[in-house]
Amino acid sequence: MENILSEQYSKYSLSRDKPWSPATLKTYVKNICNLHCMCHPTKEFKNLLFLRDTEKVLGSLESKGTQTKRNYINSALIALTVNIFHSPSSPSIKWINPLIKHYENVRDVLYHEYMMEKESNKGKTSHQTDVFSKVKKEDIDKLCNTEVDTNDYEEYQANMILNFYKSFPLRNELADVKCIYIREYNKSQKHNDKENFLVIRRGGNHFTLIFNTYKTSSKLGRKTIDITDKRLSNLIYKWLSEVRKIPLNQINYKPLLCCKGSDKCLTRNDMSMKLRAYTNKHLGSNISSTLMAKYYSPEIKDMSNPTAEEIEKVVTFADQRGHSISTHLTHYNQS
Repeated sequence: MENILSEQYSKYSLSRDKPWSPATLKTYVKNICNLHCMCHPTKEFKNLLFLRDTEKVLGSLESKGTQTKRNYINSALIALTVNIFHSPSSPSIKWINPLIKHYENVRDVLYHEYMMEKESNKGKTSHQTDVFSKVKKEDIDKLCNTEVDTNDYEEYQANMILNFYKSFPLRNELADVKCIYIREYNKSQKHNDKENFLVIRRGGNHFTLIFNTYKTSSKLGRKTIDITDKRLSNLIYKWLSEVRKIPLNQINYKPLLCCKGSDKCLTRNDMSMKLRAYTNKHLGSNISSTLMAKYYSPEIKDMSNPTAEEIEKVVTFADQRGHSISTHLTHYNQS
């Protein structure tokens, strides 16, 4: 069923004004498959009839957070919409259209609840607030500064990922980054506006991140970020030269983050899972890239009297995150 849905979703995506990215399409398919599994753990997923039992669908999501519930309900809506797209004259339209309306209403209620949670918790969901109460910023700092054996591939990579998110409020586009030496970049990739790079300079231990593809790249364009944090620079240098043992003359186009024993790059989901697993193992809570951004976001203490330094830090953070000042103050300012 998953393969059938992937094919149907791909065709539907191409009909949209803005087609889904491969990662988004994969997430939508995975979510509807998972939703069926939660409703009917022992039954094979053959069709969308299980969505008609709306009480069972909502009951299966009872233990989930508000935003997670909304994501699964949205996956149900997409599945039903794609079904109509491929079978517009099917008799099932009679029950699908009212069902779409029902799930749209549920989604809207959940969205309202989600926004109310964030408003009452300084931009954080109830789950994020719970994590903040259990894990202090100082705990993350301590973990970031832990010395990791270069022979331990997975721990080293996870610690480096954590340090990236301590230094910069990135999203999961970090998983897409390819390494490239500055000469090669200037020669052949300087005008590439589709890929993300880690540009390596000055003997292999000075780095610049260049993001051409990220959530708001169509609006904000290329992001260029110099890595000045000495610990992070050292982690990257050792990661490439000692852990992965890549000679500098062979570094071009190697993925920055990859699976052990191969040059297969991590997917965004892979990287996110590694970050969550690593923080859960050492701190007792799953911490996402979004939560890292909220832990390390600069604050304006008094909104009626912001200092020039506070404004400069917020602007830099917002530029690196790829969102507006308004979004930062609504969802990331913790004061």
